[in-house]
Amino acid sequence: PEYRENRLGLVGNLKYKFSDVFSLASKLELSKGSVFGNYILSQNSLFIQPIKDYTLHAFANFKSSAPGFNYLVNSSPVLSYNFQMPFFQNENALSFGGELGMKFWQTKFFAKYHRIENYTYLNRFYQPEQSSEAVGIAQLGGETTMNYGRFFLNTRLQFQQNSSGKDMLPLPNF
Repeated sequence: PEYRENRLGLVGNLKYKFSDVFSLASKLELSKGSVFGNYILSQNSLFIQPIKDYTLHAFANFKSSAPGFNYLVNSSPVLSYNFQMPFFQNENALSFGGELGMKFWQTKFFAKYHRIENYTYLNRFYQPEQSSEAVGIAQLGGETTMNYGRFFLNTRLQFQQNSSGKDMLPLPNF
């Protein structure tokens, strides 16, 4: 099948910067269509420098959109891998978290949480499916950059674990 649609959308950005110590940023995108449905994206961030050389960055994001196109339709010379997903619900993804940065050591510590409703995945028969339960992912970690002259080494250590939906999105445990 051939997919065509006309979309109508709206985009807005808002930024507020009060010196180098405090700033807010927000972005909103809305789009409406008949075939792939509505699209909503909201990105919000807060930056604070409470003490010189120490920063705090917090964010909250929301996205509601159709699943990726590769989950909606797939043409394959192998018949068992052909599929079309005509009825779908928007995936709703909420993520929020924070990051603490230290300039002296060029180090960051972060914590993030992601929640995805109507998560789309390929089941054991390689057919697209949407989950009835939400997928939750928690992430904790740190990152640092070390340098010697013109050589830089960026290292990152991250732990992540599912709080729900482990069957649909298997992640290594820690």
